[in-house]
Amino acid sequence: MSSVMESGLPVQTGKRLINVRTTPDGVTVQFEDGSLANGDLLIGTDGIHSRIRTLLNALLGGLSHDVPTYLVSTLFFGVEVALVSGTYESIVYDTLLEQTGQSHAFEKRLGQVKLLNSLALIISSLTGGLVATVLSPRLAYFATIPLVTISLGALLTFKEPHLHHAEGRTSLKSHLLAISQTIFQPGKTLRIVTVLLATSLLLSVIFEFGPLWQLALAAPVGLYGLANAAVLSAGGAGSWLSVRRMLSKPATIVGVAGLLMVSSLALVIVKHAVVVILAQGVLVAGGVGVSMVFTRLLHDSLSSRVRAGAASPARATMKAINAAPNPTSTTLTPTAFDGLFLD
Repeated sequence: MSSVMESGLPVQTGKRLINVRTTPDGVTVQFEDGSLANGDLLIGTDGIHSRIRTLLNALLGGLSHDVPTYLVSTLFFGVEVALVSGTYESIVYDTLLEQTGQSHAFEKRLGQVKLLNSLALIISSLTGGLVATVLSPRLAYFATIPLVTISLGALLTFKEPHLHHAEGRTSLKSHLLAISQTIFQPGKTLRIVTVLLATSLLLSVIFEFGPLWQLALAAPVGLYGLANAAVLSAGGAGSWLSVRRMLSKPATIVGVAGLLMVSSLALVIVKHAVVVILAQGVLVAGGVGVSMVFTRLLHDSLSSRVRAGAASPARATMKAINAAPNPTSTTLTPTAFDGLFLD
């Protein structure tokens, strides 16, 4: 920020953007207070605020010495998750639609993002555990701050798509009403959201209660680590299936659904720990892959006017269902531009 200001470029902060118009001379932006700004280039994202929330979460968590301060840290993390859940998917979708005019490659691009997230989760889990064991858990909190700072720097270089920008100003009440009608009106969208919630519940059961199967089967201690690694890797495998677009045909989806049913039965019937671990891996990989497909169908069924807003509560609900949310996901929020504006 300081280097930008030293360069002489105008910076406006603390204003909420409500409209953007492209003109022959550049762009014209309108703020909530009625003021206008003209320029050649616009950079704006509430992602800067979501990263700041993550920074505050890490800072408060590292400084906490009792339950109340730790709960405040957790609250910041919850707010960040609720505000950004689902919106980075809508940005991937809008960017792809704006650049190519179609959404056929959405699962591939989103799969690449999820695959990177999965790799980051595995690396951070191993590194965080090592730092907490060798040094201290408090230092593990503080170690996330430079990583979030790097993420913040990357956000500032991102040029956001304009498809979700409103043509005119609307009230928050009417916008929320349009979003709720879109999501909960009986029809295709509600069925898609139901499938996404079901896959999220499936993944939640595996991530949260997976070790209980090993405990019930009196599995050797060494298998616990293997099972955890298998489940985490399976998430990446599901993302890889999406990258390869192996789940793009309806017949394949039906086959995967059948495989998921067989794997679910294996968890109930089979008494062998290794088979149970494999079944859990199949459930996670298949669940992630199916989720990718229906995420594209969700965005296909939404208009650009409500896409980000409708995807956010849907994903936030899935996060609430999921007892093991992914704290490493890098997300953007396109619906509220409170941050940086450069022309």
